[in-house]
Amino acid sequence: NKVRVSGGEFNLQSEGEKKSNLNRIFNLKKTEQKDTTKGSLNLLAHTLKVSGFRFTMKNYEKYVPKGDSIINFSDLDVNDISIDISDISLSSDTLFANVNNITGTDKSGFRLARLSGKTKVSGKGVLLSDFYMADSYSVIKSKYFYMKYNSPKDFSEFITIKRYPFCDTFTIIFIS
Repeated sequence: NKVRVSGGEFNLQSEGEKKSNLNRIFNLKKTEQKDTTKGSLNLLAHTLKVSGFRFTMKNYEKYVPKGDSIINFSDLDVNDISIDISDISLSSDTLFANVNNITGTDKSGFRLARLSGKTKVSGKGVLLSDFYMADSYSVIKSKYFYMKYNSPKDFSEFITIKRYPFCDTFTIIFIS
């Protein structure tokens, strides 16, 4: 089964202490009890292709002007996103996929010309083997790219995490 998306936009905006527009839109409240029963996830697509997509992320509380030609992770605006992923499968709590190509251009002018690799995503980390990333000026090739985290919640603080090698909260490792 294949899913194709042409056009579209996803906007993520900080709206106060550890809240986003998603909390408001989906009426997510911290006081509500979480459903901890294990469910099963059925994948309905084994191939995903996206073209002409846009992603914005605004965090005005953390915004610091950095100049027009520097990526500002508090004010992202990525256009012309194209995604080509195949061989998507799920085993237990781990998602497997071949990321054939991801491209996009931030308003700063940074262009991700290519991102690819064989991907394994779990609740504790992301592993890309045969990792390849290129922008307009450089190429990174690595046998493995590994990003470790305690839980997916760590991404909600991605902008403010102090990134030190082998940090307990969030670690990124390249192995050639």
